[in-house]
Amino acid sequence: MLNAASTWPLNNAPGAVVNLMNPSNVDTIFITGKVRKWRGNLVGVDVPRVLRLVAEARDGVVRRSGFMMDLLG
Repeated sequence: MLNAASTWPLNNAPGAVVNLMNPSNVDTIFITGKVRKWRGNLVGVDVPRVLRLVAEARDGVVRRSGFMMDLLG
């Protein structure tokens, strides 16, 4: 997606790919012939579960460290 707002105006395609793009710029991924991302969405991944597990892991690390988490800054 070299025409995305995050990469426009394009003046160097390799530079844009390396420095400006992120996973949201990828539409489709095939790995060993299997679709893993289609039309911008992961395939076969329970995203809400992954996000819940990541949040639980973060909360456990924060709790054990005694760090006071402030999501706003």
